[in-house]
Amino acid sequence: MSVALSRCSHALHLDCLNSMLTSQPNFPNWLYIECPLCHEIYGEKRGNQPRGTMDWTIVDPIIPGHPNVSLIQITYQ
Repeated sequence: MSVALSRCSHALHLDCLNSMLTSQPNFPNWLYIECPLCHEIYGEKRGNQPRGTMDWTIVDPIIPGHPNVSLIQITYQ
C-alpha cells in the first residue's frame, strides 16, 4: 500500500513511511517527515542544536552593478 504526501504528491510505501517515523532519534516526542525525493519537510524538524535564538532581517545593501537587491541577514545568539 502506498500514500501520497500532501504538498509534493510523491508516493511512499506505508511501511517505509512508518519506518521513517519510528526510526527517528526522538520518537515519539516529536515527528516529522522529509520526502526522500524532494526533501520537502512535513512537521517540525528538530535537531541537537545548542540553546539560543536566531533572528533575521532584510537589509537593502548597496552593491555596485546589482540594483534592487535585498539581503537576508541572520544573527545567532
